[in-house]
Amino acid sequence: AEPANERLVVALAELLVDRGENDEALALLERVPGSDDARRIAAAARLASAGGAPVDDYDAQLEALLATVKDDDDARQKFVDILELMGPDDPRTAAWRKRLTATLF
Repeated sequence: AEPANERLVVALAELLVDRGENDEALALLERVPGSDDARRIAAAARLASAGGAPVDDYDAQLEALLATVKDDDDARQKFVDILELMGPDDPRTAAWRKRLTATLF
């Protein structure tokens, strides 16, 4: 997709998530799978569908999920989605990614 179209798709998907239309947002985001913003909004949509994203209790959520990520695909997806919402600028993200990798491998 062109950058302008990609921004429009992401903005529309973000509005859909805000309205609780998470499945529609995810379907729309399949058109622009590569962008950072699209991944962040998709993560928010999946977390909202699963009962809501943590406000910023990320550490407690991640700690709880870490125990089950090896054998539970849903827990692993939720863990990755929370990291996506935290973003690369959050200083905790890299440390949690390392803990995930150590747990899985």
